Formats: sequence, structure tokens, C-alpha cells
Amino acid sequence: MIKDKAERDTKKALLPAITPSGTFSHRSDQSMLKHSGFICLDIDHKDNCNLQNFFELKSELSKIKQVAYCGLSVSGEGYFVLIPVAYPEKHHLHFQALLQLFTNFNIRLDQKCGNLSRLRGYSWDPEAYFNHAAIPFTGLPKPMAPAPNKPFSSYAKHQGNNQVLVEIILKHIESHCLDITADYNVWFSIGCNLASSFGHAGRSYYHRLSQFHSAYKPSETDRKFDECLKKAVTSQASLGTLINIAKSLGIMANYSP
Repeated sequence: MIKDKAERDTKKALLPAITPSGTFSHRSDQSMLKHSGFICLDIDHKDNCNLQNFFELKSELSKIKQVAYCGLSVSGEGYFVLIPVAYPEKHHLHFQALLQLFTNFNIRLDQKCGNLSRLRGYSWDPEAYFNHAAIPFTGLPKPMAPAPNKPFSSYAKHQGNNQVLVEIILKHIESHCLDITADYNVWFSIGCNLASSFGHAGRSYYHRLSQFHSAYKPSETDRKFDECLKKAVTSQASLGTLINIAKSLGIMANYSP
């Protein structure tokens, strides 16, 4: 097993690879030709150091009737899992539900696996688990709890109203692992909302709101927020976009400024 990450990554780039969730005219989510009916999951040891029995996880996952395959990753320090889904057209929703489910068991998934065109390098496990009769996963994210029937003004009556509002929205989004940033224009608008309302302090909020996108990258999110900060100098944006999204999800439905 190669321990040096740089050397391992170099060799990994030379391996044959597939896109487990479908076939594509070229590698982008928008270029899918046909869904395979599967979602692939990566469970890395570095993200799950809290699990004392991590290297026994394959045995536990093989007990789940929806798991079609589980084997070691290229590094040997993680697991590659294939799960058939009942509604391929709801790929991202199925992935959000799987995030919720695994989080309940304190297992952290690689969130990039929600990406339709996720690339998977060839790995070999002599003791891989196969289940050709795996049952398709039907889970979808749990619906949001209805908002309290009272105006937002009752939550806070001071200069920090915007901060309280964002924290309330984040609590719901994080507890349900919801991605509200799939649309680029919406993502950028949310960043401008936060930049105009909080300045540099809005950066951490932006990361928390962006983290559930399947292609989330901290560095890219930082660059985008830098753009939002520049725009916010002359922008008159408030929290309008974020509030509208929250209302559509049933969060703070009775908000009034």
C-alpha cells in the first residue's frame, strides 16, 4: 500500500475509471445520456476517525439490504459503496436522504458523491461484498417541520435580527442536509445577500449554506464570496433571496421585516 499521498494520487490518475451513476457524452452532470440506477458512496477513514470499528464497516454495511457492493477504495483506507435507487430522476434527493441516514449512525460520507458525473477510479478488493439482489433505495429527504405561526419580529428585536434569521435558516438546512445552491445564480445571489449584510463575517455562513452541494469546494466557495464582497460595496442587496428560499421550504413562512 502506498502511504505517500502525492505518489498515490499520481498513480491513481493513471487507473481506469468509470462514472458509476451513468453514461455521458462528456463528463458533466448536464451531459448524462442514461442513468445507471446506482448512487456510489465514498466513506473515507480520514473523515470518520471517530469510528473505532471503521475497518469492520464492510461487514456492517453488508447487512443493509439496499447495498449492492462494498469494497476497499484505491487507498485501502476507505470504502466504495454502490446502492441502487428507486427513482434515478431524483438522484440528488436520494443522496440527501442517504446523507441524513448515515449521519444518524455518525458515518460521514464524501459529499461530492452526490454529483451525477462523479468519477470512480478502479480499485480491487479480494474480499469485496456483492449483492445482485439489492433492493432499490426509496428514501427521500424528510420534509421540513412547519414554521412557528408567529412573525419573525418575535424572534429578535435588535440590530442582530439578520444574524438570528440566518442562524434559524441554517439550523433547518443543516439538520436536513439540504442543498439550496444547485442553481448558480441563486448561489451567487445568496453570497451577495450575506456579503452585503455581514461583510467578511458572512463567509462562514456562505460555506455552511454551500456545503451540501455535491460539487462543494471550499476554495471555490471562498473565491465566489470574494466576488460577492466586491459587488456588495455598491449593492443594495439584503437577505431577500435567502428569505424567499426559506419561505419556500416552510422556514419562517410568516417572516415580516
